[in-house]
Order: sequence, then C-alpha cells, then structure tokens
Amino acid sequence: MGDLISTNPHDSEEDKLHEECGVIGVWNCTDAAAVTALGLHALQHRGQTASGITSFDGEIFRSHRGVGLVGDNFSDARVMAGLPGMSAIGHNRYATTGDTVLRNVQPLYADFEFGGLAVAHNGNLTNATILRRALVRRGCLFQSTTDSEVFIHLIAISLYSTVVDRLIDALKQVVGAYSLIAITNDTLLGVRDPLGVRPLILGRIESQAQSHNGGWILVSETCALDITGATFVRDVEPGEIVVINDQGVHSIRPFERKPSRFCIFEYVYFSRPDSVVEGMPVYDARKRIGRELARESHVEADVVVPVPDSGVPAAMGYASEAGLPFELGIIRNHYVGRTFIEPTDSIRHLGQPLGAAGQARGAGGRQHRARHHQQEDRGDGAPGRGGGGAHADLVAADHALLLLRHRHAGARQAASGDARRGADGGADRRRLAGVRVQRRAVPGAEPARARRGGAEILRRLLYRRIPDSAARHDRERHPATEPAVRAAMSGPLAGQVALVTGASRGIGAATALLLARRGAHIVITARSEGGLAELDDKIRAAGGTATLLPLDLEDGAALDLLGPSLFERFGRLDVLVGNAATLGRLTPVAHIADDDWTAAAAVNLSAGLRLIRTCAPLLLAAPAGRAVFVTDRIARAPTAYWAMYGATKAALEHLVLTWAAETRTSRLRVNLFDPGVVATRLRAAAMPGENPAALATPADVAPQLVALCSPKEARHGEVVVMDGSPASGQAE
Repeated sequence: MGDLISTNPHDSEEDKLHEECGVIGVWNCTDAAAVTALGLHALQHRGQTASGITSFDGEIFRSHRGVGLVGDNFSDARVMAGLPGMSAIGHNRYATTGDTVLRNVQPLYADFEFGGLAVAHNGNLTNATILRRALVRRGCLFQSTTDSEVFIHLIAISLYSTVVDRLIDALKQVVGAYSLIAITNDTLLGVRDPLGVRPLILGRIESQAQSHNGGWILVSETCALDITGATFVRDVEPGEIVVINDQGVHSIRPFERKPSRFCIFEYVYFSRPDSVVEGMPVYDARKRIGRELARESHVEADVVVPVPDSGVPAAMGYASEAGLPFELGIIRNHYVGRTFIEPTDSIRHLGQPLGAAGQARGAGGRQHRARHHQQEDRGDGAPGRGGGGAHADLVAADHALLLLRHRHAGARQAASGDARRGADGGADRRRLAGVRVQRRAVPGAEPARARRGGAEILRRLLYRRIPDSAARHDRERHPATEPAVRAAMSGPLAGQVALVTGASRGIGAATALLLARRGAHIVITARSEGGLAELDDKIRAAGGTATLLPLDLEDGAALDLLGPSLFERFGRLDVLVGNAATLGRLTPVAHIADDDWTAAAAVNLSAGLRLIRTCAPLLLAAPAGRAVFVTDRIARAPTAYWAMYGATKAALEHLVLTWAAETRTSRLRVNLFDPGVVATRLRAAAMPGENPAALATPADVAPQLVALCSPKEARHGEVVVMDGSPASGQAE
C-alpha cells in the first residue's frame, strides 16, 4: 500500500471552516441589493454552498441569507423588496468542510457603539484558532464556526473609537490570506491582506450615480463588473484599505509594504475565464500555461482532451503548441454544479459522472492516446505563494478517476501532469473530513511525469516579466560635450542654472521642461534614472540642455554635497525648485509606525532643510536667486488619515517661511507654491476614485510655478496657490 493521508473530522485543531468565496460591496446606488445580487450571480463559480446580502437604507440594516445558489435565494421579488437601501454587501460561500448551516452564511452582522457593521470575507486566517480561543477566554460568544467572525469580535474589543481604527487594530492581529468587505452606517470598506493573496477590485457605476461622488463597487473579480454595468477602476493593492463614503473614495495603507504573494490558483481555477486578474486576462493566462506545458513536457499523444471547464483554454494552448488535434473527450453537464466545491469526498466522487462523461471513441471510432489536461490539478505549491497547490491532494483522487474513465472509454494511454505540494499563507491546504488519498499509480493509467513540475512552469510563466513591445530600448547615455552652462535657447532664463527635485514625472518634469524652454540649463534629480532619461530626451528635443542626477533624497550625506558639487561644475545656482515628496502611509495617527514616520519626514522635511543648507550660499550669491518649494493645502487643513503627509508638509512650510523671513533684505526670493488638485501619481494613489481627466494636469500648473522663478518675481515669503492669490501663512 502507498502512503495514506487521512483526516479526523473531530480533530479540535482542524474542525473549522476554510473558505474560497466571492464578495461584493455596492455604495450609493439605487436598488443596491439588486445590483449586489447580479454581482453574486457573476461570482457564483466562487461558491455554491450558500449566499447572503445585507443592505442599509440609512436607518436599518437588513439581511437575507440562505443555503444554495444565488438564484435560489434572491429570485423572489418579495425578498429583494425586503432589502432596500443605497448600499449593500454580498457573499457567496464556498466551504470545504463543516455542515452547511445558516449560522455560517455571510455577511455577518453586529451592533456596536458606533453603529451597525456587516462583514463579508473571502480567505483563511492561519491564526484563527489561536485568536478564537483567546477571545472565548475573554468572554466572547461565537455564533458561527467561520474565520470571519473573528474579525467581528476583534473589532468589538478594540479600545479605539472609530470603526476604521478598530478595523486596523483587528487586521494587525490576524495572519492569513483574505479580502474583506464591510459596511457601516456611513461607510463601505474594502480590505486586502498585506501579501495580496486574494483579489479585490474597485469599480465605478456611472449610470447608478446619485451624487457627484457616483456609485462604487468592490468585487472579487472583474466579471462581476460587466453584469452590473460598472467600469473597472483598479485592483485594490495588497495591504490597502479602501474607504468609500459621501466624501468620495479614500485609500489607507496602514501596513508595511511586502512583496506580493498573489494566489496563482486564481489563474488556474478559481477565476472565471472572462475575468482580468492583476492585469492579465485569465483566458489568455490559461492558454499560455498550456503552451508552456507543451514546450517543456512533451508527451506522445494523438489528441488533447480538456477537463471542463477551466482546463479548456489550457488544453487549447497545449494543442496549438504541440500541433495536436483538440477534442472534447469529456462532456460536462452544465445543469449540475461543480464537484470541486462539494463538501464531502463521496459526493464529489458521485458528482463526477453527473458533470462529465467520457467520449467512447475519437474521430472515426479510433482509439487514441489522450493527453489529458486537467487544469484543476495544476497548482503552484511554491512556499509563500499562498494558494498555488491548494487542494492538490484532494484533486489527486479525481485525477485518478478521470484517467481510469479515459481507459474505460477506449484510450490506449492517458497522461496528465499533477502538482501535490501544499500552499502556505492562508490558502486552504487541509484535507477534507474522511478523505483518504492513496498516493500510488492507478493500474493501466500511469501518469507521464513532466520533466519539470507544473508548479515550476506556472511560477516562471505567471511571475516572470513580460517584455513590453512598446517599451523603449535602453540607450547609452553619452556625457555632455557642450560647456557646462550655455544658452540653449533664447529666453528670460538664458544662461541660468536651475535645480529641480522630483523631476522624473508629474509637476517636477513639467516644470523642468518649461524652465529649459525658457533658456535655463536644468539639473534634474529623482530616484528613477529611467524617468530622468525620458525627460532629458524631451528637453533636448526642445533645444535645451540638462544634467541628470539620480539621487535619493533620503541620502542625507549625498544631499549635503550637492551644493559644493554644483559650484564645482557650474560655479552658480540661480533657481531651486523643491518638488519631491512622498505620500507616506495614509493611516490613523494612532497607527503611525516609527519607520513610516521617519521615511516621510526624511523626504518631505529633512530633504528640504538639507537643500536649503547646501544651496543657500549659491542662491544668495546669484544676481537674482529664486527658491520655490511645492506644498499642499493639507498642510493648512488637517485631514483624517493624512497626518504623515500633512504634518511634514506643514513643517516644511514653517521652515521655508522662516528662511524667507531671514533673507528679506537679500536679493533672494523664497516662496511656497500650492498647485491645488492636480492629476499626479501621488494624487491617484491617495484618491483612487477620482477621474483624472477632470483635474488639472502638471502642464497646467507649471507656468505659474515657473513664473515664481523669474528674475522679475518680487513676491517673497508667500504661499502662492494656483489662482495666484496668497494663502494664509505669509512670512513676517
């Protein structure tokens, strides 16, 4: 006998649910519950055990939850009429163990001192058992056996006051893979785990907009956007909390950034083929998997047969690459559900002949050697990837049954690759209650092993960099042969030297280009050398000259040498534009980490001080030295979650205005420039729901910033906003 794997269903350590589910949240939409139900229909493939919807009408939360498919629970008009409101969340449940009882159906709801809260959760918490025991010892009463209820109790016992603070406090205590959607009296929240194992999508429902903020939707997959009439905005980033309320869409990033560990099984099995996952169409990914498999593990065969449905695109890719015919050797009965998500092993085995029947003969009645491509068997299994080899042991039994069915149908040989390593990071890797998988070959159906495992193929295929055909080729940068400073163009700044920080894109790039067009030689700095090279091309195309200086503003020692280096190279500095900034993490003040605060202060504040200190002698010696630092009105209008950015910008304003007060009697002119709301990368990261087409562009604001660099500029010690009027805070 081969090694046997068994699971005791009464084992207290593992007698709990693990879920792969579909979640959806809708905000500011008429008939939000109906839109949510449509989205759940599109996400039905992610779970068929049960479904539920919770809506809020401005006063009361209402829920309807039931066992079975979405259509079984939400096709009755009376049910939908009982879920009024402009906001709602929904959940499709997929459970691999445990009884299907109503108490385990989500969304889960609870009343708190701040109001009501409903939660829908997709994923697994690896420390749920530990947390659950600790919470029970504290007196918490659990009503379900799901991991999701852990969130509810952690929020309940948190000592913070606001729901966002409490949610962050809870999230910092859990470990695992999850996407979570929650709704309160005035907010829709979407959360993705710090490793980004589970997907979550932000979309906009323009046709349902009831105010200037429009309607918003959070979903597990893009296929749910199509059926609800929503447009894709972006993927929610790992570790990000999206906050949607009457003020719009805001992004909070309270967790330390980590390398993404996205679940490769989303490409392999979970996601619908018409979805786009992390920027890659699932259908295309599966075909590419098949092509890669054919290249790396060729098997002598006469025909390629897919296991419906997720294996079809991969088999098509394999057949195309191998030059073999593609045949539907297994016919799936679409009137039955997927056996993969059935809760018990026996039902799954019984369900196989219901869902798939083997063709007895191939074309012309000939027997064939079948290359059997079972997409469900293909997993990553990479340690830390979180989801690659999930369920590999479980599908091994089905794998064997399907190979035998091919033999019984007349195939002389059947072959298939498999992947059996488990997955970490919160993916469901435990075995079903009562399942016993015998790891040995099936007589008469020896699997042909690939030269390389399917896991390795998937890893290299889906996580390698795909060359962009439109990308520029790397070009050799030649040192400038012209004199250090020359008048490249006639203009008011001809012969001057201007230093611009943060010039690789956005306002810095637009300002540097305009300064060059007005005759100045530009010294441009940024961390991104590629961005500087692109800007240099534009400056040269405009007839200007530039010196590229890749520089990290957190490198204080390098900044201190900048002034002497400029003097040695050019002998002067006429203009300083301090534009570089970092958003930092948008997070409540009580959750600011020391490292995050230090990093934000280093770029937004300390770098400004070092620039002043190192450049002041040159600027004061210039005939008409000009210094302009870019600021933001948030420095003067404290805004929730913007403490790191706002506080460091406020300190920068105070620093610059103090310097201006100290240089009043000199020829130097020092000002701050507030460009207002501009479509920049920093703005997009903070406000993901904004339409950038409705905002000013960097090119729109550059002329006014450049005007402050003119030798004729007389203003000094002012905060100049975009319309030209000074804001509060003039220097004495």
